[in-house]
Amino acid sequence: MKFLKSASVYFFTYAINAGISVVTISILTRYISPADYGIVNLYASFLLLLTPLISGGTLYPVSVEFFKKERKDYRVYFSNVLILLAVILLVVFGVVAACSPLIAQRLHIPIGWIILAPLTAFFITINEISIILARDQNQPWVFTGFSLGKTVLETGLSLVLVCLLGFLWQGRVAGSIIAPGVFVLLAVFFFSRWRFLTWQPDRKLIKAIFFASVPYIFERFSVFILSSSDRFFIDAFDQKGTTEVGLYGVGSQIATMNFMVIQALSGVYQPFVFKRLANQESAQARKGTWLYIAGCFAFMLLLYIAIPFVFRFLIGKEFQEGIRYAYILTGAYFMWAIYYGFLVYLLFHYKSRLVLLIAAIGMLVSISLNLILVRQYGAWGATITAICVYTTMAVISFLAARKYFYSNPAPAA
Repeated sequence: MKFLKSASVYFFTYAINAGISVVTISILTRYISPADYGIVNLYASFLLLLTPLISGGTLYPVSVEFFKKERKDYRVYFSNVLILLAVILLVVFGVVAACSPLIAQRLHIPIGWIILAPLTAFFITINEISIILARDQNQPWVFTGFSLGKTVLETGLSLVLVCLLGFLWQGRVAGSIIAPGVFVLLAVFFFSRWRFLTWQPDRKLIKAIFFASVPYIFERFSVFILSSSDRFFIDAFDQKGTTEVGLYGVGSQIATMNFMVIQALSGVYQPFVFKRLANQESAQARKGTWLYIAGCFAFMLLLYIAIPFVFRFLIGKEFQEGIRYAYILTGAYFMWAIYYGFLVYLLFHYKSRLVLLIAAIGMLVSISLNLILVRQYGAWGATITAICVYTTMAVISFLAARKYFYSNPAPAA
């Protein structure tokens, strides 16, 4: 009963987030052009590129170690994770600042926005850690506060800046920078309340955390390659440039509703599997996996039915061509759900090399197909690439996790 209550709260949170996302797109597509929306997508993709680097791959270990360590040991571990993140931020900031003229030219925006990007990525990382810890401690309402609150603030700021003050793409980007910064303050409050903060710097521990987490940088970096690098290929090779990026971005945003539901289910699914595996309850873990995949499939079918109505009644006239991308990308996200469904078994057992290998294969296939298909078919080639890549990763993830999925070995030390 407690599990179902938590699941309903997580689902409610992501459902509201999805609804806010649709409303935001509906309004923005009536105030900004496809080209401006393309710039918004390119900047968002750049943030997604920086976030895995800033996080240092620590997001998964932070979650796994919560279930494996005593509270006093976890407090020291977590505090040294934050020290590591601060050091990484300084390094990445220096690199981005040195390359900012080139990056600004590629993203079609002034250098000032580029300089702010590493700090924004750091804010996003801290918010993600807050959400993970709220979920792992089975505090769904705190999870909702962080996830939904940031979305509401970001959307509200963006709409005021775009619709009322006329800042166009600048307003949307500004909202995505300010909101995570505000919620970092709330995150620090909860870290303190949860008694996760202490000042016990340990160089050996920081070094150990870094080397244990590095492989997960590539796994998270693969998220950028798989879900956002296509914008840069479209901008470079499609004749319509940022205009087509904007159309593709709208189609992708509608398809992302499927991904949000997957995330909602994952918010319950990952800790459920981790806890069952830690207790040697492999049969229950397997049952949870099949239920998770079935739930993702059911929502995909519902979204397929809804897509034509969403575009007809909610999306601006200039963006109607984006519907052709929404269908394929929705299916691609379902294949990602299958990939993630089996990936959690590898994460629990710290099979970082396998995680890295799957991520590397996904990135290689994605880059190769985008180079070939986007050059030849434009943005449509990017959608074909997405479904091919996620399907490949789903199959490989299942094959790699099969040993742990069908057996009940002792948890990795």
